[in-house]
Amino acid sequence: MTINGNSTRLANYDARNQQWTALDGPESAVPGPVTSLTRANKDMSNFWIAGKSSNGSAYLMKYADSRFQSIGDGGRLGDQTTIQGLAMLGLDDAHDKSDLVGEMMVLLITGSLDVPNFGNASAALYDGKNFIPFVLSTSGNGPGSLSQLFSEKEVNFDSS
Repeated sequence: MTINGNSTRLANYDARNQQWTALDGPESAVPGPVTSLTRANKDMSNFWIAGKSSNGSAYLMKYADSRFQSIGDGGRLGDQTTIQGLAMLGLDDAHDKSDLVGEMMVLLITGSLDVPNFGNASAALYDGKNFIPFVLSTSGNGPGSLSQLFSEKEVNFDSS
């Protein structure tokens, strides 16, 4: 899409001013179409996005402090990954500190995932440093996938 003459993959709508704003700037920081999005904090000023880059590999990025942060080479999912859903989950016990995920939160990633040092999974948890396989499923004779998590309980971002 084009906002103010600039090509963008992600935009925000301000209902009060009735105006669209590109979130990834004139030079797209987002490597491909966005297929999943979830908030990373209470007011949605920070959020996670995922999709497939133009080279076919999956990407996972966080938008915070008015810029996109890639999770980096150490945290990439394998080439066969397709991310279908994202959701933040609260924890009872803290994990190691990370700049990307609060120590009382994890990011749930669903889809058909190729988890480093593990293999296929239908869902994994991301603590800001590591992917932890969470759900395995099958479809016929091969690995399965999950699309989304839904829950009646709202995430408490105040404890992160």
